[in-house]
Amino acid sequence: MDTSDFELKITNADGEERILEQKKPTMSMKTLGVNDAPAGGNVAHLDYLSNKSKVWINRMKNGHLSNHLAWMAYKL
Repeated sequence: MDTSDFELKITNADGEERILEQKKPTMSMKTLGVNDAPAGGNVAHLDYLSNKSKVWINRMKNGHLSNHLAWMAYKL
């Protein structure tokens, strides 16, 4: 039996039934600011942080940071 045979429905405040989308436990999603999968592993979040830092460094090199971020980079 396939897990796609089961549907979880909820009723919202308007009385409308909605089907909740099922995700794989290994699929990472951003929840509460962290990319994590229910089955564990933090590869997606580390990739996110790495990409974020690369963008920040490129903006700092090109001078496209706002004043308060440039000051923070100077201090740190």
